[in-house]
Amino acid sequence: MFNLSPVQALRQTREGRSFLSHMLHGDMTLMPYGIPSQWSWNSTCDRLDVILSPDVLADGNKLAAVDRFLFRDREMEVICHRLYQAVSLGGMADRLYVESLLTQLAVLIRRRHSTASAERGIPPSSGLTRIQARRVLDYIESHLSSELTLGELARIAGLSLHHFARMFKRTVGKAPHRYVLERRLERAKGMLRSTGTSLVEISLSTGFSSQSHFTSTFRRLVGPTPTEFQAWGRNNRS
Repeated sequence: MFNLSPVQALRQTREGRSFLSHMLHGDMTLMPYGIPSQWSWNSTCDRLDVILSPDVLADGNKLAAVDRFLFRDREMEVICHRLYQAVSLGGMADRLYVESLLTQLAVLIRRRHSTASAERGIPPSSGLTRIQARRVLDYIESHLSSELTLGELARIAGLSLHHFARMFKRTVGKAPHRYVLERRLERAKGMLRSTGTSLVEISLSTGFSSQSHFTSTFRRLVGPTPTEFQAWGRNNRS
């Protein structure tokens, strides 16, 4: 649990043990899998609850988190803020991006806040092989209109989630979710330049959840809106 509220008086009971403390913005609490608990706050609490499967990293090792009532971890805090922003978008959240953040969070928990040795979480030092990279990139290109997942891409490469994400970035120079987003925008730009296809159709054929999601993402990363980009293309052809 990641606290986003100002100071909170929090009481927890876990397996007969009680904890009472003031949680600050950015404080976290961590529980191992299957531990029953009771919680109470002194006021409305704005927080992010993250539940990770023991098999989340899909590498044959269980995520065995330790029981920690109150702690801070700067890297985990940054990831939790990004997760909170992403899930606040509701249907516009990018699943591949959310999965990438969850994988990063699980890796940090295993490396710093688990019963596993530090060495178990260290990924291979090399990147993807040429064959692995070609398979993954071809798959992405032919499925841009679909909801891609980190698990799918890792399976195609024959790697665990964490190892795949690290090795993909080392090979391609970008995180998987960022590469996919940029490829979707490039395809959309091509369609805007050369077809009379509606924005709704372009949005769906390039993997965006809606026209508004497509428009806001396009404007944020490209600059003009899709309509402005399309008009600019027409003017340059005439």
